[in-house]
Parts: sequence; structure tokens; C-alpha cells
Amino acid sequence: MERITDTESAEENTTETEKTQMSLGFDVAVTDPDALCTIEKIELLSINDYTVKVTYTYDLNNGVGAQNKYMLLESFTLAQEIVIEDIRIPGAQAILPGESVALFFDIVNPNGVELLSLVINGVTVSVQKISEGVYSGSYISDSDGGKDILGCDSVNYRIFGVSVAQSVDFTSDAVLSILGEVTILELKLDKEYFVDGEKIVATVIFKGFEVV
Repeated sequence: MERITDTESAEENTTETEKTQMSLGFDVAVTDPDALCTIEKIELLSINDYTVKVTYTYDLNNGVGAQNKYMLLESFTLAQEIVIEDIRIPGAQAILPGESVALFFDIVNPNGVELLSLVINGVTVSVQKISEGVYSGSYISDSDGGKDILGCDSVNYRIFGVSVAQSVDFTSDAVLSILGEVTILELKLDKEYFVDGEKIVATVIFKGFEVV
């Protein structure tokens, strides 16, 4: 394959025009002081992994006639938008601080790209594909206690050897109860003396995280 000479250069700039990535934008810069070169055609090859083929014609006026050369510029478009449909907690929904919990994710992945991880409430969770549209991962909440409503901030995937982060704004109905430390400060009874069988009413004053 013949490459472009030092008297001519081309530059490429891919831009994300739409989330569906149906187009590719680029610029071609030509340095040709003697005006010998004419770009004949520009082609976009393949589907998502693009090869921009620039073919040009030149005539050195040496009796050989018009000659053709070309150069190839490699690029790709991003995957179509990946959608998080649900986050599920298959096991215990009440855990201690620092304890890991398995999560299931229902995900629409239109182009079938390799998913690397999700960012759940600021925590990066590596994921593995279980079946079509279902992924799993192990999550450790950074909460010291209380309710942790699970949401996804970002999807990280690999396409053509490049890691890409796609922003996501998803909040699920799944809630983890983080059983943080609770200290009982005082226990009060409604009266001092009781008889057998009488109902006892007590008030507990504590310090800690409420998860009920």
C-alpha cells in the first residue's frame, strides 16, 4: 500500500454527532504547492470500525499520465447507547458495613460490546455476563450505615481495543440496608413497678443508623 508523501498530508477528526453514531466527521488537509493533486473520492468502509480511504490523482507532466494513490485512516464510532433496565439483589438485603453483596443487572447492549464495569453509587463494580442481557457483579457499599438506594452512574465497555465510559443516570428500586454501629444511650420504662402479665412500655434512645 502506498502512503501519502511529505508534500501532502491528511488529518482526521472523529466526532460524536448522535448517540446512535450513524455518521463520521473528518477533515482532509492537503499541502500541494504545485497543484498536482486532485482528491477523487473519499470512502467510509465497514460498519462501526471505519477505514477512511482517500484516493487522489496526480499528473507530473512527465509523459506518464495521471497516476492514482490512496491512504487509509482508521477510526471507529462508539457503540449505541447501553441501557440499564434494572438492578437486583438476589440474596440478603441487609449487610454489615464493608460486606460485599452480589448484584444482578438487566442491561440492553445493542451492539454486544464487551462490558467491563458499572459505577454503582460511585463504586466501580466489575461485571460478568451470565446470559443474554443479564450481568452480575460484587458490590461493596461505601456507606457506614443506613439505606443505600442502588443507582448506576456510568457504564464502561471496550470497543476495538479502546475503553470507553458512557454516562448513565439510573436509579433502581433496590435498597440495601447497611447495619452500621448502634449505641444504646438510655432505656426508659413508662413506670417503675409492674404486676404479672402487665404490658411494659419502654423507650430506647440510641445513637447510630436507622434502617427500618
